[in-house]
Amino acid sequence: MRQVLSASGYTISMVATGTTGARTTKRFARKQAPPNMVLTERDIAILRGLLRFRFLTSTQIQLLDSGSYASVMRLMRTIYDNGFVDVPTGQIADLVAYGNGPNVYALSSRGAKALAAYEGGDIDRLRWSLNNARLKPRFIRHTTGIASVMVPLLVACRDERAPNLIDHHDLVPLFPAETQRRANPFLWKATVQDHATAERIALVPDRLFSLLFADSMRMNFALELDTGEMPVARRSMKGTSIKRKLLGYLSGWRSKAHEEWGFTRLRVLFVTSSRQRVATMQRVLDDITDGRGSGMFLFATLDDIEREGPLASIWETGKAERISLVS
Repeated sequence: MRQVLSASGYTISMVATGTTGARTTKRFARKQAPPNMVLTERDIAILRGLLRFRFLTSTQIQLLDSGSYASVMRLMRTIYDNGFVDVPTGQIADLVAYGNGPNVYALSSRGAKALAAYEGGDIDRLRWSLNNARLKPRFIRHTTGIASVMVPLLVACRDERAPNLIDHHDLVPLFPAETQRRANPFLWKATVQDHATAERIALVPDRLFSLLFADSMRMNFALELDTGEMPVARRSMKGTSIKRKLLGYLSGWRSKAHEEWGFTRLRVLFVTSSRQRVATMQRVLDDITDGRGSGMFLFATLDDIEREGPLASIWETGKAERISLVS
């Protein structure tokens, strides 16, 4: 059965069947009496990846694991049948709309408990399976879209010549003490001008990460994953839009909001579904900066990342220049 990761970053699945010997097993039904398994280091690494990214497609798991796709699929079937991961049924709606694609997996309650027993901590207190059952297709699409950026970046940073990746929650201990104590340390607050009215807004990046180089230089990035469903602009700042985010980051930078994360520099990555969408965002940025653009923002598509990798010179600045994240 052909597996597809769509260029838009949508991760889709179907209630199709696959053949195991002479029997057919459904994607969304566990075997009644699966073969017993003892979790290995490889299995734990997969569970750890699901904890880190919330959802992963089989394609993304294979990229993290580095094994063959066939062996990863066999392994995921066994892990699923033994109850360590879930295949959220929220993805079914997308199979109707988009057709066949890779499974989306999530950490189950049993998997969270196994990971907590292996590594310590209290993640087994979370109601993982209940949460997985309630999730909507749009949330799953968006979350796996974020992983479509971050998983290739994580893999690229394994190269000894690449910078080290400090990813999201690993940044919190590096934040100023006051920021660490906040209910949401990732909150970015700004005041934006909406015609004659000043509007106070708050943004939370889809992902925050740093690249740490051998000479101790750190480059910091906020990721905004755009699936194409959010309006580019609205008449006011009340509802979410790309324009609202652009204005929020520009205004927050001027008021030194980045210093609340302990950053001296920051770039905001907008990853979207098409070059046309990038061009539209660039026009909005030109409009709100009176044609000056801004080097604070970098734009790319999911196709760019899949084809060339996140560290390649695929990023278009707000001044229409092509650069890499490490340049």
